[in-house]
Amino acid sequence: MIRRFLASTAAVSSALILAGTASVAGAQDLNDVGTGDAQVVPLSPLVASVSPGDSQWIAINWTSLHAEARELKVTATGGEGVEVSYPTYPVDGYSSGYFDDTLSVSEVDYTALKITVAEDAPAPHFLNVTVSYVSDTGDHTETIQMPFDNVDMGGGDDGGDDGETGNTGNTTPVVNACDELVIDSFGANPWSFQFQIRNTTSTSQGFTFLIPDANYSIDNLVLNGSGENVEMTNIANGDGTYDIVLTGSVPAYQSVGGQQPNGFGGDISPSNGEPVVGCN
Repeated sequence: MIRRFLASTAAVSSALILAGTASVAGAQDLNDVGTGDAQVVPLSPLVASVSPGDSQWIAINWTSLHAEARELKVTATGGEGVEVSYPTYPVDGYSSGYFDDTLSVSEVDYTALKITVAEDAPAPHFLNVTVSYVSDTGDHTETIQMPFDNVDMGGGDDGGDDGETGNTGNTTPVVNACDELVIDSFGANPWSFQFQIRNTTSTSQGFTFLIPDANYSIDNLVLNGSGENVEMTNIANGDGTYDIVLTGSVPAYQSVGGQQPNGFGGDISPSNGEPVVGCN
């Protein structure tokens, strides 16, 4: 059982930080853009915090699931005392991708926002972020409330010890996908859970592996392969789901994987968002 606590942050401190163009879970064929509905999702449910009395550029990392998303536009409004402004180039009045306004399947790109927080802005601080785009089925618009990453999202304690499961004092990290690491396999079923991550390069790679919005937690993980210094936590989202995060390193051309013996005993129907692995 892995019991150590993962200290993590969702902060992306500057819009000049490059999110990268590598794919999310390597199981998808990036040459197949798919057809039908695209689903543009943020890689973290939180946004970087800005201190009261301060003004900073932040970045929100996005990816597209299922199909290509075009004409990407992001706007936002803040809670009381929180103001939002946008880059003036190449567009004005909204933010779009750093590379262009199209997200291919599993591509990762970011949108930049300038956040100004008044000194007397009442907590908790958050943004209402609206993302709009066009896919093969037409126009799509969704508004997502995204708290600052220093906001306690609550969720209570499921009985796990600190550093094991049910932690609510830490936050989900932003995961920037990279070419060096790929997900060879992933599965969550009533009787089994397993994953395998592979380092495709000739040097050791640090990794962060995120399983978002899972309706289960992992408390009996058995590792295989050559992973080093692997740590895990289950981060309660406050709505009955968990973001499961593993960090560690993988030697050159080696893999790290794991499974939970007997899975979940057949008691639940596991579900989760799209897993993603990134380089540290």
